[in-house]
Amino acid sequence: MKKFLLLAAFVFAFIPPLLAQKVSGVVKGSLKDSISRQGIRDASVSVISQRDSALVSFTITGNTGDFEIKNLHNGAYLLLVSVESYTNIKKTFTITSLKPVIDYGTINNDREYKILGEVIVKD
Repeated sequence: MKKFLLLAAFVFAFIPPLLAQKVSGVVKGSLKDSISRQGIRDASVSVISQRDSALVSFTITGNTGDFEIKNLHNGAYLLLVSVESYTNIKKTFTITSLKPVIDYGTINNDREYKILGEVIVKD
């Protein structure tokens, strides 16, 4: 009986951590202007945990609009892309051991135009 309890304790203590693989996930893509097809540089790209809305990581797009965020653990996330004069982009994704790399390819972004209300000119 003692051998059985010792074996059971060993199995429950050491086997699950060995089976649980740590995944080093990656999300990447390239942000482009939807009309000119030019890369949008210096855009803020954030990864937020869907579980608790905590900021996990962030980066800034490079000169060609490319971004890559590494070292993401298994889980559900929100990708938030924002840059001045463009619309904000939100995309959800999940990192798993079967799909550790999420490649969005080209993400086209539209310019955001603000329409002024009535303008009155007085002398």
